[in-house]
Amino acid sequence: MTEFSKVFIDTALFIYYFEDNEYYAEIVESLFKQIIDNESVMATSTISLMEFAVKPFQLGRSDVVEEFKDFLIDFNFKTFSVNVLVAEEAARLRARYKSLKSMDAIQLATALVYKCTHFYTNDKQLQQVKEIEVVTLDKIAISD
Repeated sequence: MTEFSKVFIDTALFIYYFEDNEYYAEIVESLFKQIIDNESVMATSTISLMEFAVKPFQLGRSDVVEEFKDFLIDFNFKTFSVNVLVAEEAARLRARYKSLKSMDAIQLATALVYKCTHFYTNDKQLQQVKEIEVVTLDKIAISD
């Protein structure tokens, strides 16, 4: 099992979990279980809330947004806000990694500023970032 300290969960993993994605939901659930069993801190950002909420709001399903917010509370996620330090770090990342999108840079910068050790995502393009250990779902073994 991977040793964790504080891990950042990117938006896609929440979407897979809540939509019960046939390919990834089980992997995400296993990851959450491993992190919890290891008594590590799970973190995300307010950007994840914004990204997650778009589709439910489009569908008139504000109840799903409330379920997501309750989930973050129930599982003791640290939900960090974007601030000046995060914005500056995001700019540094975009300066270094030219193909990095703004939202991805903000998510990564949030993880860095708040001292996360791992960044879990399903965006393979983010593996170019060397300042934090970026782990994609295909690198996670499912364990019972």
